[in-house]
Amino acid sequence: MRYYKSADFFIDQEFPLSVSKTRQRDFMVEHGHDFIEIVLVSSGKSLHRISGDSGNASYGLIRGEVFTVMPGEIHSYCDSKNFEIYNIAFLPQVIAGEIDELSELNGVRSLFFRKNGEPHTHLYLDAPRRTLAAQYLQEMIYAVSRKNPAWKLQSKTAFLNFLLITGSAEVLKCNPVKEPVRSLFLESLDYLEKNFQRKITLSFLARLAGMSVSGYTAQFRRTVGLSPMEYLINLRLNRVRNLLIHSDKELSEIAFECGFCDTNYMIKMFRIHEKITPAKLRRNQKL
Repeated sequence: MRYYKSADFFIDQEFPLSVSKTRQRDFMVEHGHDFIEIVLVSSGKSLHRISGDSGNASYGLIRGEVFTVMPGEIHSYCDSKNFEIYNIAFLPQVIAGEIDELSELNGVRSLFFRKNGEPHTHLYLDAPRRTLAAQYLQEMIYAVSRKNPAWKLQSKTAFLNFLLITGSAEVLKCNPVKEPVRSLFLESLDYLEKNFQRKITLSFLARLAGMSVSGYTAQFRRTVGLSPMEYLINLRLNRVRNLLIHSDKELSEIAFECGFCDTNYMIKMFRIHEKITPAKLRRNQKL
């Protein structure tokens, strides 16, 4: 087992904050540290194992989940598949002046005020929040690596923006599992995110997960906070939004590419969720 100490880990001891993006192996050895670690899962799936005085616990991880590893917790990853994460390592002194105000956000409280050994709560970032959060983390990586003038202010500002985005996200109460029983479920969600443009039915997703439709729907709501079909619509609409802004494709082309069999239905769902029509959004972007 490895144990990382902040005195050796942080290059600048007066500014103990670092961020990295890594693709994990199928299995990662147990390790711990005396600083706080925030993890954002950017792709893939894995099981997160935590060892403590009260025994071992495993939590299934999917893209979009954010969680903390507290000082002294011994943890590892296993059963990983295309598993890529952002790691933010820091000591509380970095945000000491802002923590009281940040704590007004439910998500921030769930991340920072969990004691070692207590059951985990995770945050779940939907696609738009996930994209924005990743942008802030990339800003941190750039600032720390280049160390241009005011790099500490730049990286801290990006970190605070990341916390503001994640702090308002859905809080998931995680039930630990003794075995990787959620593996098939996680694979079904990964399939959904990669193939949202295809015709996908609830019964098909349930079969992928080896569950009944009702059991799958209940598990999906507990994990994501939405029904499978609501989540599918959100994935499609997020892609619609990107194509409206970054391409000149006709609405009919966009509807087909994003999995909508009818252009009018796409427009209707876009207006309901975005409170604006696709045509008006595109006009606004060109002003």
